[in-house]
Amino acid sequence: METPNYFVGVDQSKNYFDVVVKNRDGKILRKGKFSTSYDGFCKLEELLFSLSENCLHHNFILGIESTGSYHKTFLKFFMQRGFVVLELNPLQVSNFSKGNTFRKTINDQISAANIADFLIQHYTKFINYKSLSDEHLELRELTRLLSSRNKQITVLKTWLKGQLFRIFPEIFTVTKSVLSKTVLQLLSLFTSPKHIISLSFDEFSAQIHQLQSGRGRKIHINAFKIYQLAKQSISDSSKSLDSVLQDQINLL
Repeated sequence: METPNYFVGVDQSKNYFDVVVKNRDGKILRKGKFSTSYDGFCKLEELLFSLSENCLHHNFILGIESTGSYHKTFLKFFMQRGFVVLELNPLQVSNFSKGNTFRKTINDQISAANIADFLIQHYTKFINYKSLSDEHLELRELTRLLSSRNKQITVLKTWLKGQLFRIFPEIFTVTKSVLSKTVLQLLSLFTSPKHIISLSFDEFSAQIHQLQSGRGRKIHINAFKIYQLAKQSISDSSKSLDSVLQDQINLL
């Protein structure tokens, strides 16, 4: 990264973004508010290039906080235009701002100015920074999505085990794999002990056999033992609990 002449702080909200442009000495050269749209992005680009007739992309360093999803459109647009855009950690910017200003009131323009000041103070730490390619950005999004889904699955499994202990606690004595595909299919079909014993043993056994006859590795289930446990269950089941359980099993 070449030494920039202009430091552009961007404070992004849902429909608009505020911009403050400063030089190396921290003097404000330009500021404005733009719509989050193609027209708004182009107007900012025009404003930046109005600073000097000889302005090139490497004369600028843009900084925007990583806040949810709103900043990502801005990030991609200006990176594709050839600008260096840094995706900043909001906590780092916040801590920097607290140590460099005594203002109690913060608005979007002040936030953008603080980001520009952060860039002025810390841009040398990004001297070897290279903008991520579209492929890297997409891979990062997918990785974050995968991480989020894994966390959701963990929470859901913990919740399901708690519900199963209420609805059919005896199932834990049959298998350690209470969240295996086979057991979940069983519980999806028979959401409570009452449901199980509403059938004859032969009817129940036939459905268990059908569950275990499909492809793939299956957990062996003793139909007779489950049926006997269902008859003696201390279940706390109800129609609403059964319905919620089935919904969450389908979600998992």
